[in-house]
Amino acid sequence: MDTKKKEPVCYFQGEPVYGTEFKANKFPIETYPKVIIDLIGELETKLGFPVEFSAVSLLFAFATAIGSTIRLHFKKGFTVMANMYGVLVGDPGTCKTHPIRFMFKPIEDRQALYYKEYTEKMEEYNAFEKKSKKDKEELSPVKKP
Repeated sequence: MDTKKKEPVCYFQGEPVYGTEFKANKFPIETYPKVIIDLIGELETKLGFPVEFSAVSLLFAFATAIGSTIRLHFKKGFTVMANMYGVLVGDPGTCKTHPIRFMFKPIEDRQALYYKEYTEKMEEYNAFEKKSKKDKEELSPVKKP
């Protein structure tokens, strides 16, 4: 029986996360700008996030942010979207989810803000639509969001 206390793989919101040890090939982190390398390093040292998972999670977030707005032109008349895909593979408890949540938080915050603005505008539009034709003539029109 192993009586040694198991060390946490990482910490999330101050709580230890336990799991099996993660070993993989080194991610080419040097391809990132220095500010990103520093961020990933801080995530590793302060929160215990594996470098590989943080680096790939950043690519996931970047791919989500660009969506289908970037197109690649390989030759005349041949254009494709710059789709990016990625997978994090590891045993349960190897701290895969936490880097993804961290990298996607700014996107989710922005999306929540946009959704709030949309619902406010939609409420304003619905209130305008419920008014009588006579009342609408006295008000400036409200565009449907």
